[in-house]
Amino acid sequence: MNILNLTRDNLNFMEINSMKIGVNLLDLYPGKIGGMEQYVRNLILYSCSNNDIIFYLFLNQENYHSFVEHPNKICKVRIDPKNREIQLYSHIEKLNLDIWFCPLLHLDPKYVMIPSVVTIPDMQHELYPEFFSQEILEWRSKNYEFSVKNADRILTLSNYSKEMIINRFNVSPKKVDAIYLDADASFQSNTLKNSEIIVKKYGLPDEYIFYPANFWKHKNHIKLIQALVIIHKKFRRKIHLVLTGQKKKLDHEIIRLIKKERLSRYIHILGYIDQSDIQAVYERSNLVIFPSLFEGFGIPLVEAMICNRPIVCSDRTSIPEVVGDAAEFINPENADDIAEKILLVLDNPEIQKDLVEKGKIQSKKFSWKITSDKTLNVFKEILMKREETQSFPLVSVITPSYNQGKFIKETIESVLSQDYPNVEYIVIDGGSTDETVQILQSYGSQITWISEKDEGQADAVNKGLKIAKGEIIGWLNSDDTYAPNAITHAVHALQKFPESAVVYGESSYISEHGEFIERYPTEVFNYQRLSEWCFICQPSAFIRRDVLMEVGGLNKNLQLCMDYDLWMRIGKKYDFMYLPFMMANSRIYDQNKTLSRKGEVHQEIISTLYKNYGYVPINWIYGLMDYHMKGKHSIWFYIMVFWNFLYLHRKNPYFLFMHVYSNMKHQLKSFI
Repeated sequence: MNILNLTRDNLNFMEINSMKIGVNLLDLYPGKIGGMEQYVRNLILYSCSNNDIIFYLFLNQENYHSFVEHPNKICKVRIDPKNREIQLYSHIEKLNLDIWFCPLLHLDPKYVMIPSVVTIPDMQHELYPEFFSQEILEWRSKNYEFSVKNADRILTLSNYSKEMIINRFNVSPKKVDAIYLDADASFQSNTLKNSEIIVKKYGLPDEYIFYPANFWKHKNHIKLIQALVIIHKKFRRKIHLVLTGQKKKLDHEIIRLIKKERLSRYIHILGYIDQSDIQAVYERSNLVIFPSLFEGFGIPLVEAMICNRPIVCSDRTSIPEVVGDAAEFINPENADDIAEKILLVLDNPEIQKDLVEKGKIQSKKFSWKITSDKTLNVFKEILMKREETQSFPLVSVITPSYNQGKFIKETIESVLSQDYPNVEYIVIDGGSTDETVQILQSYGSQITWISEKDEGQADAVNKGLKIAKGEIIGWLNSDDTYAPNAITHAVHALQKFPESAVVYGESSYISEHGEFIERYPTEVFNYQRLSEWCFICQPSAFIRRDVLMEVGGLNKNLQLCMDYDLWMRIGKKYDFMYLPFMMANSRIYDQNKTLSRKGEVHQEIISTLYKNYGYVPINWIYGLMDYHMKGKHSIWFYIMVFWNFLYLHRKNPYFLFMHVYSNMKHQLKSFI
């Protein structure tokens, strides 16, 4: 169930011109995503001080109750994991959001029509692919590239990460913003008065060095423990090390090393620490050690500086950028260097004092207020740019018609009532003898029309294409209708995703009298799948004119599947984009060509498929035989299906083998 809290009580009197920001937090699981959770929660909290901002938080079952609603500021939307993408698209449209913000690594859903911003915290997988599974590497590669290409702006957490994103994806520096983070708000107050309670609660030793980090590979715990071994054995100093992080994520190699070196009494693994307790753990430590191999930012470094702790840390990636000169740097791959620098700082009060004083100055560079202001400024810049660059390219809608007088008025009205301001409407009539011409005449200059004999539907559309001036073409048959806002959805999509040649969306089958029958079985585009089923409802599609001209328009030799053929020819070269919006209604009735000439439809589709693909999936032959045998599935029926399939592909043995192999594989999986 979706829960959308939008009552007058919790929104009160929201400003009409407030910026409405949707935030995708569906991948946030409390306590499991490290510093990114602090980032999200503090960013939202501090942004609420702005009077012209409203956040709509899209949440899952686990994090829904961890966010608090604020009157006029924060509304919560619970999303069911089933049909997640469709729900998101629906809410984005219904709530009329201004900005779609994805702070957790990637653009989701992918094809949002409103301005979008994505936070990519780092590019660790590029430097250390060995720390990731193949599945995650493929996910990051695909989703990061798509997000950088298609989001309006990318946020990241350091200039180091910004440069990596720019260089990896060859993107303009103006598209990527490095915005620093800060420590949690709880670090702004003194907690030492509770420190004795914290010591007992977590069993802390009297003196220790502290490493606050999850047990991820890049956090480099192994090398730190090796350094501790050197301190114990070579320098004979029994120093205690306190670690945080989820115990269940603890690497077996770390456990074995601790046992082997008999360090169990000197290494204290606290697990998850309550946010209200962690400052006291910092403040009781002798120093903070941070040997990480890679950081997109490193919030614990800011926390350590706020807590006036001397820092010994890695000299890699963004870490020097965060700490400035307020740390003693180490080579994180050299255990001897780590051990020596730890002892250098522990044994020199003057070095400790110097690092702490420098840390006080450096920590002032970080503020959630600054983070919030810079992030909101990015949102505002995007909206201003959109308003400045918004254009309304001419859309030409072409309607082929012949003796459809009882439907065509409804068709025309569905075009003229669209909210898009720049539409050219052309009706190419084949010399109708019913009331069609009188209806066309009644619209005066609102439409351009011709009534003369033609060679069929495809020829009529091609005629319209020759006189059309629009850069985007819609083709709407004279018994079909557009849904409200269809043209606006199509134009926005083609503008936002210029690599797409065709956009299409959801459609409904309607009866002769306009009643809803069922949803057209639309699917996300896949060229191979297109050979098995025409999942694009023709009136829902809008095509770039230059692409339509390049492929030669419609094939006028076809009378029944000219739209299917067009999708095949365009799909060989260009991208299609599915829109999860209701775009059109396709009328289906007894006199309709699709129903009244079913056998001819299948025969023409089979010929067209073979021409475009070089093969025909067996389901089409099955459908043709089903028609010829009037639905009787005797043994002879299956023999005819198999024989016709073999005969048609006699010159394509590879397809035959692969088709039989894939079906046997599928059946075996089902059996297992």
